[in-house]
Amino acid sequence: FVYTVIRRPEKLKQLVKVRTSELQESEEKYRSLIEQAADGVIVYSFDGTIHHFNRAAYTEAGYTAAEFSKLNLKDLLQERPTKEGGVLEGSYDPGSRSSFQRKLVRKDGSLADIEINVNLLSDGRLLAFVRNITARKDTERALKASENKFSKAFSSNLLAIAIYDNNEN
Repeated sequence: FVYTVIRRPEKLKQLVKVRTSELQESEEKYRSLIEQAADGVIVYSFDGTIHHFNRAAYTEAGYTAAEFSKLNLKDLLQERPTKEGGVLEGSYDPGSRSSFQRKLVRKDGSLADIEINVNLLSDGRLLAFVRNITARKDTERALKASENKFSKAFSSNLLAIAIYDNNEN
């Protein structure tokens, strides 16, 4: 193989062309997958510098791609994550993962509950998958309020109250 490539430069050029085409096709395939993801995908450094992001990341925050590219992760989070509460600073081993919840500060100033799952990449940057969990958190808060209301009504009533299930055998 080496002899053929050295003796025939056109063969080498053809091989490089084929491999380059395959690499570009593979890169485009993965880029397309990331762009179509419903969750935000952000690659950032420990200092909060955002290096790469997908459409879901900047649209959820209410920014254009050009505006989002100028932001720091610290501009987007209400509370600053730490090693205890999430990955923004600290030392982690490549492949290590962390998951935490924060408030996303949108461009218009409104807040959204988000869940962030972070993986440390081998180059030292972090890969974050960001999901809006506002609806889920609102449901949890409403359920808790309802439980508290029922509990207060039940415990403060002077009459005897019994809960009976007709469907139980």
